[in-house]
Amino acid sequence: MINENKRLALDLIEDKLNPAEAKELVHAYYEKSINHYKLQKLKTWIANHNANTSYYDELINSLSKQKKEAIETIETGISTGRDIEFNGKLNFSLVA
Repeated sequence: MINENKRLALDLIEDKLNPAEAKELVHAYYEKSINHYKLQKLKTWIANHNANTSYYDELINSLSKQKKEAIETIETGISTGRDIEFNGKLNFSLVA
């Protein structure tokens, strides 16, 4: 039986990577996330051409800005010869 109030926290990654590896990881994460919301927006629009898709636009824009900022930070690591330390966590729970 699934506990309806269960919260789960997972360590996704806890590692030090060279900048090239970090850039590849960050790029893949953000591209997957952005494409997910683009697809959701398209599905919504297909179902109703007059649907308000601004929610998806905001998410896509926010993720794009985060990606740009992350890549710029990693580029600084590349230019200064510094590694990138990751400490990624995923927290989630079941909701009604």
